[in-house]
This record gives sequence, structure tokens and C-alpha cells, in this order.
Amino acid sequence: MAQAGCYGVQLGFESGSERVLKAIGKGITPQQIDRATSICIDSGLLPMGNFILGFPEDTNESIRETIDMAIMLKRRGCNVNFGVVTPFPGTYYFNHAADLGITIHADSWDDYEIGHPIISSRNFSQDQLRTILFDSWIELAGVK
Repeated sequence: MAQAGCYGVQLGFESGSERVLKAIGKGITPQQIDRATSICIDSGLLPMGNFILGFPEDTNESIRETIDMAIMLKRRGCNVNFGVVTPFPGTYYFNHAADLGITIHADSWDDYEIGHPIISSRNFSQDQLRTILFDSWIELAGVK
């Protein structure tokens, strides 16, 4: 791909927690995330990894694992970004919100974007998710 002129690959890692990756059915492990990133870098491609915070299964510990993985990947040359779980209408998380312990606090389509928490969960309030997201961006910005 790099020889054909591709310079980057965007990858949806979702979480750095093996437990959360299993719970959401992602089908990958943190070790595979690490390996995929290495393969991209070694091949001359810039990996861009996306992580999501605030899954119903997330805890303070799993969010810390995710942030730590993102920091490690950034130090190795990967671009990384954080967003929050956003259960768009028609998706599994939207249709099963009550079963998953999610409360949706959106009044308009304008609210539906990954940088604007619109949910609370069993483990986090909407305000806590906003703080976690902003703090993760700040922490990541300080990584060299």
C-alpha cells in the first residue's frame, strides 16, 4: 500500500482493555493492536488508531488501560484519538440501551458526535464521561 502512495491507515481499536474488547465482540486483543501498529510503521504507513471511551462495560481500570495503550502507541509513532460511545438511532447500543444500562441524553441530531458525551452508563454519569474524554485528550497532547 505504501508503494502505491498510501501514507496512512485508520484503525478502529476501540479499547486497550482485553476484557472490554471481548465484551464488545471486537475480535481482537491488545497484543494484536500492538502488532498491527508495528506492521503499519514497519511498512511505511502512518497508523491512525481510534479508541472509544465509555462502553457499558468500561470501568476506571479499563479506561486507564485504554489511555495507557494509546500513549504507548503514540510514543511509537501512531496517531491516536479518543471519542465516546455514541449510540446512534438504529444501532445495537441505541436499540438495547436499557438492557446495557445506558441512558441517552440527546435532544437533537446535533448532539450525536463522538466528541460530545450524550449518555450515562451504570459506571459513569454524562459529566464524568465528558471529564474523562477531555482529560484523555489533555493527557495525550502532553505525550512526546
